[in-house]
Parts: sequence; structure tokens; C-alpha cells
Amino acid sequence: NNSISYLRKNTCSLPPYLEGDGPLRGIVAIANGKGEVRGYVGNPGIGSMSLQEAVGKGTVNVVKNHPDWPNPYNGITAIRDGDIDRDIGK
Repeated sequence: NNSISYLRKNTCSLPPYLEGDGPLRGIVAIANGKGEVRGYVGNPGIGSMSLQEAVGKGTVNVVKNHPDWPNPYNGITAIRDGDIDRDIGK
């Protein structure tokens, strides 16, 4: 993945935030250049279902930040397919 390669070469952060109409009520993930990732969900106790069902339709917001940049880069796209990696790649 190009985003992960970029993180490894640079000291930047790349936290995606997914906000959907499904029962999960959002996902936040925070990754750094060392390959460390933390993640949080709005409703962790939803039981067993596919990621597509849990997230539903909504948006993905990715903020790329670097300590040397004056402002972070923000990107936003719709969750159309329910296949998160495909939606982010569009």
C-alpha cells in the first residue's frame, strides 16, 4: 500500500476516520511510521457481522500530517462499495 510505504519513509501520521450509518457508528485508526496502529470503534459490542454491514454507507476521511507541514492534508470519499480498502483507493 502506498500510504504505508510513505509512513515508513517519513515521520507523518495517517489517521483514517470512517463514519457510516451501520451499527458500528464509526472507526478511527491511527498509524505511524514505525508500523504501530491503534484503532477505536463507536460501538464495540455489536456481535458478529461483516465489516460492510457493521460500517454501512457513509464517508472515509483521511488526514495526512507531518511535523514539518504547516497544515495537514485532508481527503474525503464516500463509502460506496462497503469494501473499505476499495473505497479509500478511489
